[in-house]
Amino acid sequence: MKRNILSRVRIHVHHRSYNACTEKLSVRNRSFSSVPSYQVSKRFPTHLVFGANTDVGKTVVSTALVKSNVDSNQRVNYIKPLQCGGSDESFVHKHLDGKLDANHGTGGGLHTLFEWNTPASPHLASRLENKPVSDDMVLSTLQSKLSTITKSKESKIWIETAGGVLSPSSASPENTRPRHANEGPDSWGWSTQADLYKPMHLPAILVGDGRLGGISATLSALESLILRGYDVHGIVLIDESEGEHGSNLPALKEYASRCMALRGGGGRPLLRSEDSIVSLPPLPPLEVPLDGWFESSQVKEQVERFDGFLNGAWGGHVEILQGLKGGGLDSLWWPFTQHQGHDSATLIDGAAGDNYSILTETEDGMERTDHFDACASWWTQGMGHGDTSLTLAAAAAAGKFGHVIFADNIHEPAVALADRLLHSKSGPGRDWASRVFFTDDGSTAMEVAIKMGMKKFIHNREANGDGDLNGMKLTVCAQKDCYHGDTLGVMDVAEPSVFNEGQHPWFESKGLFLSYPTVSYVNGSIGVSAPSDCPADDSMISFDSIDDVLNIDERLSSDLYRHYCELIQKELVTYQQETNQ
Repeated sequence: MKRNILSRVRIHVHHRSYNACTEKLSVRNRSFSSVPSYQVSKRFPTHLVFGANTDVGKTVVSTALVKSNVDSNQRVNYIKPLQCGGSDESFVHKHLDGKLDANHGTGGGLHTLFEWNTPASPHLASRLENKPVSDDMVLSTLQSKLSTITKSKESKIWIETAGGVLSPSSASPENTRPRHANEGPDSWGWSTQADLYKPMHLPAILVGDGRLGGISATLSALESLILRGYDVHGIVLIDESEGEHGSNLPALKEYASRCMALRGGGGRPLLRSEDSIVSLPPLPPLEVPLDGWFESSQVKEQVERFDGFLNGAWGGHVEILQGLKGGGLDSLWWPFTQHQGHDSATLIDGAAGDNYSILTETEDGMERTDHFDACASWWTQGMGHGDTSLTLAAAAAAGKFGHVIFADNIHEPAVALADRLLHSKSGPGRDWASRVFFTDDGSTAMEVAIKMGMKKFIHNREANGDGDLNGMKLTVCAQKDCYHGDTLGVMDVAEPSVFNEGQHPWFESKGLFLSYPTVSYVNGSIGVSAPSDCPADDSMISFDSIDDVLNIDERLSSDLYRHYCELIQKELVTYQQETNQ
């Protein structure tokens, strides 16, 4: 369909790109970008326009929406981040009859951010022309454009993506994350369109495939967006499937209304309203200009109604975001927070990669900024937030099993993970453990480990003919300054601190808390310092790399290991003498 669209107008390809307004600092090969903020307000309804595939009429639909806004004297901005072998911007401009210039000044509100001559996918065009554009550059440039637009008068904003939902983005050597499908340090990695724009956390509309057989492509694209965290506000299709067997529209509405809703009627459907899905009439033959199609009453009425629905969906989206902070302050308890007089909180609207997307209140809406998640959400997000490979793995497991109670049951994921933990080169149980016990989280894992250790201790005594503890006091050894979680047992296996004292009336610090070596990076040197009372010959040992520090086999044969064992033995003896008294 796009081939037909572009053949209808002689296109003058003009090259320009906006510089990415971003400052970068590199910390151990990881790049952190400072990108501009932009407004999330009812004054600036903003939608990403995705396609179920190439040639489904994405630019035609975008043009119809922009034209509807211009005809009703609304300010509008159309943004095409990636363009190859043509100009969708020129196509939109051609069908506005100069009305956009009158509202916006010369050049109008049409913006192409990055262009290539080659009529191919961006990942190919960028390589063939040796003009790499990284994901960070695309996002920072787009955010800069939104920042500029949202500092001006109110405006509708339509951002048209390239190709289909999972079509490639531009390629660049700077795209180094695994999801970019790069094969080595010199390769040009790329991501999909859906993954590229995910960090924007903007709602989307999907231009479906209205041709015969297009239902599958449309629903597959819709589910791909939802899996990646997009809030899809609507589907529009140029319905060319009408004939003796009818339109695709009823089937799409039927499926979208029931999927995601529970059998008992709870939950929400894929799309929130029947008005979310609209159908436009087929395009005329190639030799017929599109002006009559755009001006037809059926197209104008359907597009105007759909635009009004999207405007309401955006307004509801903003109202929900504005109400979250107050609702959360009234109904949530947070860990490690003194709630007396506490009247502030951070509103997070999404997360992607290493960053949170944070919203702060403004006079007429909210301001969106990216913030680096320095603690990786309490150390659980080493691969970054919203990683697509993890999302698909979790969805595949949920789709195949849901939840299987783990008493006397075996299934492939459990056996595969246990084998990796026990027998792989990096498995923590390699060479000493024979079985794996799975539990829920870190705190309960520590509870289970303590119970297992105590049970094993009693079992060994019974095997030796001495099952009676004879008043013996059991003690757990732990490191000083430790923290294991917030369940009752593991709170007791920690020294008194702000995290446990006064938290509950049963707290009683129980254990032998051992001194420990520390790793430091000072003046370009990596070193391990022994505890102050360790009988070591040298208080600091230097290493060339972190890999050397973590080389367990080397450490177990070092003098520091021997000295540290002596220190632990000394602390054990001292503790036994003190407790026996």
